[in-house]
Amino acid sequence: MRNRLSVIVFLALVLMLTAGVCESWNDAVSYYDYAWGWVYNGLRGDEDVRESRAFNYAMVQCAVDEGKDPLWTTGYTFMDLDGDGKREMIIGQMENQWETPFLFEIWTHGKTEPVSVLQGWDRNRLYLIIDARNGGYGFYQEGSDSAFESQWQTGGLRSGRVKWEHVLSYTAEKSAPWTLARKRVSDAKAEAQIGAWKREIVLPRLIPVSNGLYYE
Repeated sequence: MRNRLSVIVFLALVLMLTAGVCESWNDAVSYYDYAWGWVYNGLRGDEDVRESRAFNYAMVQCAVDEGKDPLWTTGYTFMDLDGDGKREMIIGQMENQWETPFLFEIWTHGKTEPVSVLQGWDRNRLYLIIDARNGGYGFYQEGSDSAFESQWQTGGLRSGRVKWEHVLSYTAEKSAPWTLARKRVSDAKAEAQIGAWKREIVLPRLIPVSNGLYYE
């Protein structure tokens, strides 16, 4: 009985000490090593990677538009975005001379290997925001299908998947063009909501891909 009680106490202490502990940087590097290398090869010019439908060519195009090397204009980091103790891999712009730098990709833990769950590009910009309700980070995305239709939305990672929770849409051809959560809203309210979301944007500290993948 005493031995059993000791084991229970020991396991309880282990759970207390490990609760809320985030995956180490080095563990994240080991886990995402292949995925990071695949992105790196695409930025470096590997045609097989660049021709893959899974590769986000915006990482290259944004650099080309500025006459720069994508290995220098693209950065990465590892952060626990949803509070599950496991880090996500974030790929994004190092800088943007015209606007707030946006993110290109979010990778997370899959069942057996890393999976890309979200992408951003010039007409579908992706940002991190503080998600106070869920105790982590969320996403803010603004996109445009044409000059007549645009969409702004916020959400986050939920059990390994992206869930959009607030959606603001604009359709120029409608008499009441703005809708928030499928309800019509005024121009003023829509603009105020966009402004509020933009004020929540967080810029992660990225490491240039050109620096390589390193262990702490």
